[in-house]
Amino acid sequence: YLMNADGSNQHRVYFSNAMNVDASWSPDGREILFASDKEDNGTGNFEVFAIEPETTAPERRLTFRRGYDIYPIYSPDGTRIAFVSRADGNSEIYVMNADGSRLIRLTRDTADDTEPSWSPDSKKIIFSSNRNGKFGIYELAIF
Repeated sequence: YLMNADGSNQHRVYFSNAMNVDASWSPDGREILFASDKEDNGTGNFEVFAIEPETTAPERRLTFRRGYDIYPIYSPDGTRIAFVSRADGNSEIYVMNADGSRLIRLTRDTADDTEPSWSPDSKKIIFSSNRNGKFGIYELAIF
C-alpha cells in the first residue's frame, strides 16, 4: 500500500497471497524493492522482487536462491542492491546490480549479519551483527 504523508489516498500497489515484507524505495522513486515468499507458496523461502507502483508492469524477481533473501535496499546511486541471505547457512550481507546480476557475498562470519544500509556516497555498507555475542554496528567498504 501507498498513502500520502497525512494518511490520505491509501491504495494498494501490489497483492499476492504470500507474505510480502521489507519494502524500500529506489532513489528515483520509480521502484519499490521487497521480499516475498510467493514463489514457494508461502513456505518462507523469501526472494527479492521489484515493482513499479505507477505502472501495471508485473513484479520482477531479482534473486533465485534457496533460503531466504530479505532486507533489500538500493544504493543511493541506484546501481546496486544490498540484502541479507541465509542461502549459505546463516545471515550474510550480499550485493548485486540493480537488475539482479553480479551477485557477490560480502560477509563471511558464523554470526548473523543483517539489516544493511548504504552510506550516502554508495561506497560503504553498515550492518548489524552479533559477532561479539551481542549486536553491534559494523562498516564495510564496497568496491
